[in-house]
Amino acid sequence: MTTDAGLTRLGPYRLTLHETDGDGDGNGIAPGHWQITDCQGFEAARLAVGIDNLHVYSSCTDPEGQYGAPGVWTEWGTKDGRTPVAAGLVHYREDRDRKPDGPRYVTDGCEHAVYITDRPATTGDAP
Repeated sequence: MTTDAGLTRLGPYRLTLHETDGDGDGNGIAPGHWQITDCQGFEAARLAVGIDNLHVYSSCTDPEGQYGAPGVWTEWGTKDGRTPVAAGLVHYREDRDRKPDGPRYVTDGCEHAVYITDRPATTGDAP
């Protein structure tokens, strides 16, 4: 089995990676690599694929930090499950200066990555 080198995590979350295992099931992930980007690059990658072709591959919504660092994680890919598209992690922190009716937690920065494909997925590429 081989796995692409390079970026494998965004924050504490593991990114979907291309692997080859030779089973020929045809349900594999397209070869490529993850690249750090900004908010605009993240949105542009999702728009380029089109909303009708996007699917959430992985997510974790924990803005209050009950299970670790406060944040919201989402990894997007194509609906056929073969090509990752973009991943985002929004960090949160408790707002110590909040108004009585204001939110308890507020955003505190973000991280984004986009998946750059080397070629479409073929038979032998496996998740």
